[in-house]
Amino acid sequence: MKKIAAVVVTFNPSKENVNKLVSILSPQVSQVYLIDNGSDDINFLDSNNTSLVNLIVLHKNMGIAEAQNIGINQAIKDRASHLVFFDQDSMIDDNMIEKLYFSFCQLSQQDKIGAVGPVFYDPEYNFVYPQIRLNRYIGRRRIIPKDNDQPIDVSFIISSGTFTSTAVMIDVGNMKSELFIDYVDTEWCLRATSKGYKFYAIPEIKMIHTIGDNKIKFLIWNLPVHSPWRRYFRMRNMYYLFGLSYIPLSLKIREFIINNLHQLLIIMSRESKFSYLKYWFKSQVDGITMIITGKINK
Repeated sequence: MKKIAAVVVTFNPSKENVNKLVSILSPQVSQVYLIDNGSDDINFLDSNNTSLVNLIVLHKNMGIAEAQNIGINQAIKDRASHLVFFDQDSMIDDNMIEKLYFSFCQLSQQDKIGAVGPVFYDPEYNFVYPQIRLNRYIGRRRIIPKDNDQPIDVSFIISSGTFTSTAVMIDVGNMKSELFIDYVDTEWCLRATSKGYKFYAIPEIKMIHTIGDNKIKFLIWNLPVHSPWRRYFRMRNMYYLFGLSYIPLSLKIREFIINNLHQLLIIMSRESKFSYLKYWFKSQVDGITMIITGKINK
């Protein structure tokens, strides 16, 4: 019997957004596990939603990976059959979970499926995010989803909207909590791929999603801009990937080049240059130290 659990991670969320998400999720799943990562005010749930949610409050921000793991472990303990993950600002449709479940089950009849997920749309820029398929040896393909497309075989999917089974999660293992935030979904997907699992994006299922706090225009691209603190994890965790045998060498090289170019563009375009420089330097020191010692600085 299917028993779908939704895992939602929050940190100082918009009260309106998180309550809307819970209200839409609750009729579609057996349980909503809301893991709060040390918000300043934990009284953000409306009274009519408190009975629908298993709220787990952490005493500090332990990162998205650890928060997800807490939700995963609780869902497995409560004998959930499937899991779906969301960010606090995710916007979903009334029948999204059923569509994800159907797609997961249908594709599982022909492939060893790790997870399925929606495609993402940025309404501000009228932009559908491309799906990524890594080539076998070098390079990658960017696939622009279209409404009438069949499920797209991809190398990894964004955490929010990811739908999988608890059986897959137990086999592949939990998220790497030491990553804290960036590359958590990428690492897990590629670890699952090394075990023979495949991933699909479902074009008929769309979610509104915006990456970054702001954007900077570079040639034909709109590049996301995160805070200096967030950029630290992006740069540091890049080095963590270097030590993993199941991460393709071509991806490691690309991430090193793109991340450093991206960082330079952000520094040149932002007023808080010193802060970005400081966290960039710290990420390099911590990342290289991690490679030498084999330990990540938490």
